[in-house]
Amino acid sequence: MELSFSPGWQQHPTARYVLFGVLAGLANLALLFMIISLLKLLPPELMGQSAAKAVFDANPNPFALFFSIVIFAPLFETLLAQLAPIEIARKLGARKVICVILSAFLFGLGHFLNGGLGHGLTTFCAGLVFAALYVNMRDEGPAASYWVTCIAHATNNFCMFFVILFFPD
Repeated sequence: MELSFSPGWQQHPTARYVLFGVLAGLANLALLFMIISLLKLLPPELMGQSAAKAVFDANPNPFALFFSIVIFAPLFETLLAQLAPIEIARKLGARKVICVILSAFLFGLGHFLNGGLGHGLTTFCAGLVFAALYVNMRDEGPAASYWVTCIAHATNNFCMFFVILFFPD
């Protein structure tokens, strides 16, 4: 299924990118809640610590946390886990599916190292969504791909910020 926009949207690509990023972020969030529910079936000692809860515990300032989780992390992580590896892999002639898997692996690995198996698995799945989004937007240029993916990531983190804030366990 292809998402199409009315002709007016073509004149405002920024609005289209924001809308698409927000919708992708919300879809990713729904997927993550399903994955987290399945991971609850595994033994807790296998899952590792909650990286998100550790970040909240380490920094009690909600404004600094909001900035780091909703603004800084999407900008930085999209650069390191989507833009750089996908663009390098593309230059080396890798197919789209290889670019997506490589990017998701790096995204999940970075989170696994900071939060354990549970965090690594969920962010690998999120990384698949973010990388697929990046790759599929790539025809509109690397800047469009980067910003749509950042917006999706920021939307996901924005929602998770409030979930963890109100339901820390």
